[in-house]
Amino acid sequence: MERRGPPNAPRSTWIWATALTLATTASVIAPTPALADRRFAVDVRAGSGVSVGGGDGQATLHRTPVYVEAGATSWLDDEQNVLVGGSVRVEVEDRASIGGVLRAGLRADLGPLEIRPFAGLAAILMPYTLIGPEVGAFIVVELAGPLSLIVHLAIDAWLFGSDLPPSTVLFMGNGGLGVEIAL
Repeated sequence: MERRGPPNAPRSTWIWATALTLATTASVIAPTPALADRRFAVDVRAGSGVSVGGGDGQATLHRTPVYVEAGATSWLDDEQNVLVGGSVRVEVEDRASIGGVLRAGLRADLGPLEIRPFAGLAAILMPYTLIGPEVGAFIVVELAGPLSLIVHLAIDAWLFGSDLPPSTVLFMGNGGLGVEIAL
């Protein structure tokens, strides 16, 4: 499906992008019991996938644009299995776009392997808009010390936005690979 949207982002898009960035930051560093009890990890990933959508009763299948994502995750020492976090996502192929995802999830520690299922709200904010839920999982494999390999699998359902034909939902399945550093 070819994307439509204005060539230059309107001022309201910049406001939404700033609000999403501030909300992501606040969710990660919000003072709960004690900041010393809070753990953090940052990651960088790249990936792509497939999308299914269309209009006029026609479904189309396309490869999704390559994206780069930088994220942060936080958890409390005494509640290590509950995570909150988010990321900034930049599509670097076709029309470049920028957006983000706010996530909440669980953490299953299996020794050197960790599985983190999550649900969140994803948004692409410039140069067009797409907004919808995202579900998926991170698979984290400890490499050495604080460094880990991270695999990201996610499904997005874009329900709203300037880049959707009327009465259309766009589904995207993406996979990514990157590194995470625990702080």
